[in-house]
Amino acid sequence: MKLPRGQGMWPAFWLLGDNIGSVGWPTSGEIDIMENVGKEPTAVHGSMHGPGYSGGNPLTGTYSGPTFADAFHTFAVDWAPDSVAFSVDGVQYERHTPADTNGNQWVFNHPFFTILNLAVGGTWPGSPTGATSFPQQLVVDCVHVNAQGSTGGGSTGGGSAGGAIKGFGGKCVDVAAANGTKVQLYDCNGTNAQKWTIGSDGTIMALGKCLDATGVSSADGTARPCRSGTARVAPTRSGPSPEEVPFCQTLSLIRVRINDIFGVRAEWEYCSTSTLRCLAVTSPEGGR
Repeated sequence: MKLPRGQGMWPAFWLLGDNIGSVGWPTSGEIDIMENVGKEPTAVHGSMHGPGYSGGNPLTGTYSGPTFADAFHTFAVDWAPDSVAFSVDGVQYERHTPADTNGNQWVFNHPFFTILNLAVGGTWPGSPTGATSFPQQLVVDCVHVNAQGSTGGGSTGGGSAGGAIKGFGGKCVDVAAANGTKVQLYDCNGTNAQKWTIGSDGTIMALGKCLDATGVSSADGTARPCRSGTARVAPTRSGPSPEEVPFCQTLSLIRVRINDIFGVRAEWEYCSTSTLRCLAVTSPEGGR
């Protein structure tokens, strides 16, 4: 989605409870996946409205990033029973559960419908000025709706269902959508950034991106970022082809940034029992 620009613009991507005709708003519930006002070109907002937390007092959060009118960006929610997490370009910035409603009713465990609109003017964005250019447009490339546990548009087919992979300290392997992003361990939150699939061809994917090796280096310490495409992933080594890589070795590829989270050493070394390369983890005390 590429947003408009200028004072007075108010694009929104939001969900409204399908029972609004019988219970009214805000008891129907409203989830604002993305709202932007033109006077804040580098900020988008994610909000949830329900009884006791609506209008100017919703459950809300703000993501600060680039100028969103300059390029396309992905705005999403990962929506589960009793949990809604908001993300921009695969980076989660907000999550809410019934514990956040201060005892008020949680009204998001039922069907909703989708609305995309571009409003002009209003109390929040203010009116356009002479500096606001027209015409304006909200450009939408696509809208994906994926069931929990599905692989979404990036599935290679024939592999395992999407699921979390947990590492040290009970953290989940997590990644952003941008090409070249390194994987990391992060608090488990059930978002698509933590739902990994293993294709029948050995490809490891999340957010529609393949786990890939940069530089095709065989050196110890080579990182494994995520990139677009369908390249098969294998530990860097000489000799056997990627088809011969055991599942356990392929899976270990995504544990490469635990040192950033826990202060431990994590790098690739030669295994003592084979020519495959494996992940070696050393604790601050020197254990392994």
